Amino acid sequence: MREFFAERAPADGPLLAGARRQYLDVLASDARNKLAMQGMVAIASQMKKLSEGREWALKLIDLDPKDKTAYYAAGVLEWAAIYPEYQRSKQAAGVKQQEYWIPDANVRKRLRDQYLPQLEEGFRMLQIALQLDPDYADAMAYMNLLDRLKSGMVDSSSESADLISKGDDWVGKALAAKRRHPDQPAGPTQLDVDGPPPGPASAQKFMAPPPPPPATAQPGRTPLPPPPPAAPDN
Repeated sequence: MREFFAERAPADGPLLAGARRQYLDVLASDARNKLAMQGMVAIASQMKKLSEGREWALKLIDLDPKDKTAYYAAGVLEWAAIYPEYQRSKQAAGVKQQEYWIPDANVRKRLRDQYLPQLEEGFRMLQIALQLDPDYADAMAYMNLLDRLKSGMVDSSSESADLISKGDDWVGKALAAKRRHPDQPAGPTQLDVDGPPPGPASAQKFMAPPPPPPATAQPGRTPLPPPPPAAPDN
């Protein structure tokens, strides 16, 4: 894994595949090995095998219900599984990049029917992470992202605006949490709304340091973060 990140190797190359085999070998002899499970979450995230990553995150939760990062990883993976299709649907409907709500009621209904339960599960996972650590800034950042994602598919433009406002509130809370804990390794205090969100990881030991979470939008613009680079396995 260290070599994979150091070389910035491709996710479909031999390094990640070798690490995956080794973690599975460990789990074959010790099914409750937490570090190996964390490694599997990280590898599944890198490979965009989001369904597999969620399964390992849930196993981590069963193993250690007090591990906030397992709930965080599960919430992040729910967002990553929904966002690409939402973005494709939004672009097909001719919605501008800086806008969220999709005017076409049929498109919104299709997205809700397909993804709303998964979206609500992402909220639930992040809320548990925040119950375990009320100052968990990265979880707050993803609450913001989930609010913005939901705002694009709800049934009314007023509800959409309320969700955008809630997302902005979460960003403010995330920034305040980072200021309260300046000793914790994180991204810069000024968070970048156009930058990528923190990557899904339940074990920072196995992942490259996450970039900063997106900040509140500048007046008049609420851009979404860029989509994952590969189509997810969902």
